[in-house]
Amino acid sequence: MRDGKKPNREIATIRTQTLFISAMALLMLLAFFSWIKVQRSSQMVKLEQETNKELNRLRMVAESANAAKSTFLNNMSHDIRTPMNAIIGFTNIALKLNPKPEIKTCLDKISDSSEHLLTLINDVLDISRIESGKIQFMPAPVDITEVADTVVSITYGFLSNRNIHFSFHQEALKEPYVLADAVRIREVLVNILGNAVKFTNDSGASHGADG
Repeated sequence: MRDGKKPNREIATIRTQTLFISAMALLMLLAFFSWIKVQRSSQMVKLEQETNKELNRLRMVAESANAAKSTFLNNMSHDIRTPMNAIIGFTNIALKLNPKPEIKTCLDKISDSSEHLLTLINDVLDISRIESGKIQFMPAPVDITEVADTVVSITYGFLSNRNIHFSFHQEALKEPYVLADAVRIREVLVNILGNAVKFTNDSGASHGADG
């Protein structure tokens, strides 16, 4: 009986040791995975900190560039508008002197182009309105025929040093007055015709829309 109990005790001891070793191995494995998790978490925190630092740097660069742009435009606002107003003023003075018809035609074109250019300058310089997307449309009764004539005059200015045939056809309108924003209409038409001139090869042809 004593000899039979000894193997049983040895088996029980082996089982106990096996369970202990297994438990220790499991604990070590859990500790290892916990360590990996902590390391990964630390790396993620570090990466997030570096990302936020870079984003803050880029934000500061963007804000600095925007401030510099606004300062430049504010400083240039008066300097740009002043010569344009002078051109418009002297043109109007010349028109009041009853110039010859061919000179008057040139002065009228200068006046129309100057007024249009000043409008564009005002839009560009009003940077806060542009950046906020609050460009205002101001519809008013306008003679659409006069708007078209102004656009044509400006377009002929584009053609001064080009060998391009430009034709414009305009029908007489029974009701030429419409409610519209003449400034925006001129901008669109001048851009379209300006691109037509730009991308038409010399000796080519560009055609204005019918009135």
